[in-house]
Amino acid sequence: MKKHKYILLIIGIFLIVFLLIIYFNNQQDSQQDFKNIRIHEETKKILQSLDDKVYINIYLNGNLSPQCLKLQDSLTLLLNNFKSLTDKEIDWSFVEIEEKEDKDGKIYSPLIGQNIYPIFIKDNGKSFKTYPYATIHYKEKKSLPIVLLPPSLSKSMGMRNDIINELSEENLQEAVNDLEYNFIEAIYLLKQNKKKKIAFLEGHQELERVNTHDIRNTLSKYYEIDYLDLTLFPENTNDELEKINNQMQRINQYQVIIIAKPRKSFHKMYKYLIDQYIMNGGRIMWLLDGTNAANIDDFDGMEFIVRRDSLLLNDLLSNYGAKINHDLIQDEVCSKNIISQRNNNGDFTSSIKDWRYNPILSSNTDHIINTYGDSILTHFVSSIKILKPDKITVLLSSSNKSNLLNEGEDVSLEIIENPPNTFEGKKTIAILIEDKFNSAFSGNKPNIGINYKEKSSRNKMIIISDGDIIKNEYIHESGKYGYLGHDRFKTNTQDGNIFEGNTTFILTSIQYLCDDEGLIKIRHKTK
Repeated sequence: MKKHKYILLIIGIFLIVFLLIIYFNNQQDSQQDFKNIRIHEETKKILQSLDDKVYINIYLNGNLSPQCLKLQDSLTLLLNNFKSLTDKEIDWSFVEIEEKEDKDGKIYSPLIGQNIYPIFIKDNGKSFKTYPYATIHYKEKKSLPIVLLPPSLSKSMGMRNDIINELSEENLQEAVNDLEYNFIEAIYLLKQNKKKKIAFLEGHQELERVNTHDIRNTLSKYYEIDYLDLTLFPENTNDELEKINNQMQRINQYQVIIIAKPRKSFHKMYKYLIDQYIMNGGRIMWLLDGTNAANIDDFDGMEFIVRRDSLLLNDLLSNYGAKINHDLIQDEVCSKNIISQRNNNGDFTSSIKDWRYNPILSSNTDHIINTYGDSILTHFVSSIKILKPDKITVLLSSSNKSNLLNEGEDVSLEIIENPPNTFEGKKTIAILIEDKFNSAFSGNKPNIGINYKEKSSRNKMIIISDGDIIKNEYIHESGKYGYLGHDRFKTNTQDGNIFEGNTTFILTSIQYLCDDEGLIKIRHKTK
């Protein structure tokens, strides 16, 4: 009997030792995984700069699908890493939403006012009701809901009671890759005491507000968006000097000014105000056409002549280091368009053709603005002449299979029937200039009484020779907005009919001009 007890005791000790070995091995593996997560240096800087507690509500909880359980584990691992990188408290909880029932017996989320709705994930005959969201709280401020699904899924869904199949391994990896950026971006925005201000310039027949709706919606997450009309002067004074000084004060409150496809000439005084804004540290994104009102609607089966723009801005731009040529780029790498042509019977027929006046661009430098590599859609774009190459980074160019149509030449449909077989090569379309700029009005400043500055400290601006690169469609009859980068003929078949590069390029350009490079670097790590 004693022998049996000894045997049982030995077996028991063996089992305990075995289980302890497994436990400590698992702990060691877990700690190893914990250490192996590569957190971006910019993330560390943001976490180390916290001066208050962070609390996170995670609604990805309850009866979850297998892949969502893995996503939940990855999120826990990431937040543990965050916690180890700051001396401030970072706490979180997995919240199971207590749903409500309305008077008609329908079940609903009590957080619908925060745009938090369930989706249903199907897997092996089961359906999992899931809330793929989180919110962050910091100093009595709360972030917008963070979507925990990957963009490839969430962008194609309304995120309101949608039914989807279980996440693929690719979906899961994409979602995990995005976690660090999504959470640190929300913390970064909550940390800001006040959003930086950006203004779209008005008063020179720029793009209508309805045509910048999509990009403004994107930018408004990060910045306070405004409009500035330099041609409107205060009516409460007749003193000309006071009026001009008031305009200078107005423009100087903005970190960046966006000048999007103006079509009216700039008077010397307005150019002077813009010049002095730059001298005082203001940044500008110029989106200018080099030709006058080139548009597919100008055809109607006929030719038209390339004519220069009437903006009178090239004197300013040349002084800063570049100018926009009065030409049009033809590129074999292009989108499609519907073209009306006269047939042999004299009747017009319409067909979808490659349209070489709408180049599709890819970034050709490793500058931080271009770290995403998404294709960009353009319309009737001109080339840029670089005058100070040592101060300039080329951000976007046409392909090697490009030619120029110069001022005075005919834009016609002949290029469709007889495409060129020789090419001039790449043409520059977007540039970044970083320099200590000299005023364009040195020795020629208007006598308008404001304080004149001859030279800026180190500053930067971006010039893009296509005003439509930032434009979304707007259907007046229905009042519906289109997406920026929308290609109605689905040229970009791999990614559907939206060129994501238009939004990404404008956003990263503005973030660079606003000195928010940290967010770009963290986002790039996830791609």
